[in-house]
Amino acid sequence: YNTITEQCEIGPLTPEQRRIEAFEKRTESALFQKNLIRQGQRCNNDEILYANKIGNYTKALPHNLLGEVNLEAYNIWIRTLTTANPEKFELIPLGGSRKFVNPQASYAYEMVGPDSNHLTIALAPSFSSAIEASEMAEDYWMALIRDVPFVDYDTNPITKAAAEDLSKFSVFDGPKCKCKVTTETLFRSNAPGALEGQYVSQFLLKDIPFGAKTITQKYTVPMENIDYMTSYNEWLNIQNGQAPSSALKLDPLSRYISNGRDLG
Repeated sequence: YNTITEQCEIGPLTPEQRRIEAFEKRTESALFQKNLIRQGQRCNNDEILYANKIGNYTKALPHNLLGEVNLEAYNIWIRTLTTANPEKFELIPLGGSRKFVNPQASYAYEMVGPDSNHLTIALAPSFSSAIEASEMAEDYWMALIRDVPFVDYDTNPITKAAAEDLSKFSVFDGPKCKCKVTTETLFRSNAPGALEGQYVSQFLLKDIPFGAKTITQKYTVPMENIDYMTSYNEWLNIQNGQAPSSALKLDPLSRYISNGRDLG
């Protein structure tokens, strides 16, 4: 093998010059990100407002028969989040066999762009707000309509009822047409272009050429008309972190995405 020398490198800079310049550019970028204004994450104060923590995420912790979290376990969980100690996470009291999924993810640092803790997310609606009520109603309508094909939204009586009902809320953050929710705006987002075309993006329908292979976008999806967690006891068990009483039943025939259940 040839000895690696500067003569083997072709370019405007020597390897040493490149190394120094790369370090300087990375330092400049890091300083730029560090000096950006840090706005700080805002919260809706539900954790303070509701002593029983009904406005906060408590899944997998132990709960009473009303579904209210065990406060001792909750407080241990919150204190543990401030420690960044992996051993402490193993001592959080759980209500079942399920564990938290990656609860220490926020401790990782981003090596590209701004650090995750330098950014913020939109303020979550408070538990007693009008927008929270409309979001909950939208979720229930989604459950009722999950097996209705997207191509039938304009004619199906349930989708029409959903659009009419959501239009009545004093605050609804979803897209509207002339101040009303319609079957064409139902369950869509406010993202640019979200109201254009059919409900399912062509990116999820068109074949994908991949080298010598073509990927057909037919998916294994859940069976229609089989719902889960529909009893109170099942819901409470899931809230406590117990395993589901039944497994997800899948359609043996793969197919194109055609309804809400297919999207998951």
